[in-house]
Amino acid sequence: MACAAACAVLLLLAGTAAAADDAVPLTVTIRHVDSSRGGACIVSLYDSPEGFLETPLAEVAVTPDDHGVAVARFPALAPGLYAVTVIHDRNGNGSLDQGLFGVPKEPYGFSRGYRPRFRAPHFDEVQFEVSPPGTDIEITLP
Repeated sequence: MACAAACAVLLLLAGTAAAADDAVPLTVTIRHVDSSRGGACIVSLYDSPEGFLETPLAEVAVTPDDHGVAVARFPALAPGLYAVTVIHDRNGNGSLDQGLFGVPKEPYGFSRGYRPRFRAPHFDEVQFEVSPPGTDIEITLP
């Protein structure tokens, strides 16, 4: 019985080590951020169409440098398909401000350079693959 428990623990630890070995980093570079306007870039990461634009897998706020560049890092992702959204939250309220008819009042961007017209994108329109040894993408704000 003790041997079975010890074997189970070893298998669990081996599985955890394998999962950690499969972790892949993602770096998102945001360009054209008007740093003179203040605020951080909120970078949201999604891993499926379900909950896209509503419930991110992970989210990070990054401050742009004086050259209008901000860099977000997600250090340990499973290989697969992901999508990224970015908003330049100029007023620091944690969300994308919108005006009449839902027109955004703050700069925003999507992975794969997607520029929406009259509607938000679908996951498959902005998805990209994260694979070993790591993935770097760029998003340029308008």
